[in-house]
Amino acid sequence: MLGKAVRYSAWVAWLSLIPRLALGEQDDGNAHYKKHTLVSQAYSRKYDYNAVKVTAVLSGNLLRLESGEKLKLIGIDIPESRFSAQFRVYANATNKDSVLLLRVFKEAREYLSSLVEGQIVRIEFDLKSKAKGVGLLGYVFLPTEVMVNAEIIRQGYSGAIVAQPNVKYAVLFQEALAEARQNKRGLWSE
Repeated sequence: MLGKAVRYSAWVAWLSLIPRLALGEQDDGNAHYKKHTLVSQAYSRKYDYNAVKVTAVLSGNLLRLESGEKLKLIGIDIPESRFSAQFRVYANATNKDSVLLLRVFKEAREYLSSLVEGQIVRIEFDLKSKAKGVGLLGYVFLPTEVMVNAEIIRQGYSGAIVAQPNVKYAVLFQEALAEARQNKRGLWSE
């Protein structure tokens, strides 16, 4: 009997060291709206993702939040190195040289910084809200309700990356990509 109690206590102690994502739904009249909070037992704090500050832009698609978590923008893939496989995909799809592509990807980071760094944003999660080695996965909305993910695509800084199970805004991303190509922005410029 004592052995079970000791094992249970050890298990609870181990779990308390690991921050966990607890997703709770709150009905405010909008069926699509979800309220998400990060429950971190290690820090005994809850983070409200309806109003969270972006403290840093780490790359063209990766943010650091005031909670200390990293957030990767769903639907956006902006390579940081010309040696990555994704960089070669963009080079082949756009017929651009590596110098031009690196410039566009640097502009993407600067643009993302101008939109969100130091700002209070709302984050919406999809079916998969975490990725190994990255942190959180989400859609970022400015106070004006402009979706940052779609805006990056619309400005031509990224293609539209749609991957299961996070496909909630796939149509919006495809429309933004079509607009960027039609208006020859960013990657699609001549």
